[in-house]
Amino acid sequence: MTQTLEQANAVCQAWRQSGRIGIVDMQIRYASVTRAVRELLDAGAVGTVRNVICMDYVGRSGCFFRAQRSRRHDQIVSLTLAKGVHFLDLCNYFMGDEPVRAFATASTQVFGGKAPNDLRCRDCDQRDTCQWDGAKGTIHGEAYPFRDSLCVYAEEVDIPDNTSAVIDYRRGGRASYFECYYTPEYETVFDIIGEKGALKLRYGMDNHLWLELRDRPSRTITHRDFFAHGAHGGGDTALVDATLAAVRGKQQIPPTIADGRHAVALCCAIDESARTGLPATIPPLPASCLANDGMTDRRMSGSSPTQTTAHSTTPLPLDAVNAARSVVNPPSAPP
Repeated sequence: MTQTLEQANAVCQAWRQSGRIGIVDMQIRYASVTRAVRELLDAGAVGTVRNVICMDYVGRSGCFFRAQRSRRHDQIVSLTLAKGVHFLDLCNYFMGDEPVRAFATASTQVFGGKAPNDLRCRDCDQRDTCQWDGAKGTIHGEAYPFRDSLCVYAEEVDIPDNTSAVIDYRRGGRASYFECYYTPEYETVFDIIGEKGALKLRYGMDNHLWLELRDRPSRTITHRDFFAHGAHGGGDTALVDATLAAVRGKQQIPPTIADGRHAVALCCAIDESARTGLPATIPPLPASCLANDGMTDRRMSGSSPTQTTAHSTTPLPLDAVNAARSVVNPPSAPP
């Protein structure tokens, strides 16, 4: 949404003062598997969410390190803020809470080096033996050549290619986040843990999505595959449809500008902690950014979505646990 917390606060304040609908393009919230997980969490399938583990494997053949715009701090700030923000937003979303502190470490272990900044793979005398030759690029095991690629070992590379973070939340929950840009896989795996069980989900741009519900009392494991249509697990189309419905119905829907601000604040705290080696405190949402316009706003401040107005806050209706479990194990379709 923005590159600094100050900018994010300003956008959030302007949104609140406008009284208009404000939606951030966090389309992975609307992926089919993400919506199914949210239904299960709302129905209490794992109890109170205590921990969220996110492993973001960005195996895209080093694509972000092949262009000056995405491999320099002065251009992109960090890949955590530019790309990881989507999955850190999901950490907030699944936790149903606001992050308050982050401790992180980051490094550049594979990319960057001493190569000239203008060296391109096509002109390199080592391209035949280099695994990062742009012509050999793959994504999900399929050929995806970067024909005009700059060398990933360029001297100007100054952003991390791997980051690890621990995130504390206001009500005591904790998340662990890891992103890596030189993995063979291109996928993101979450494990969401509560006192009644756990939910694991796999998201990928190949749209081979799945979730796995592990129930503690019954010791059962239920698996469901999702083969979504459309980009980002079906999230692009679903978010467009939801936005159109929100505008027609004059009703605020998530992810709100405030949700975007929380995600930016978390990314900035992770970057700060990685730079200083110290935990970074995440400032709360400024009073000027809080809901005061009477619009319906599904917030992350409770364990379940709420309907917030200027005068009251009441729970929105939620499906029963058994109904939510049908998301994981739906009844067979009629012949």
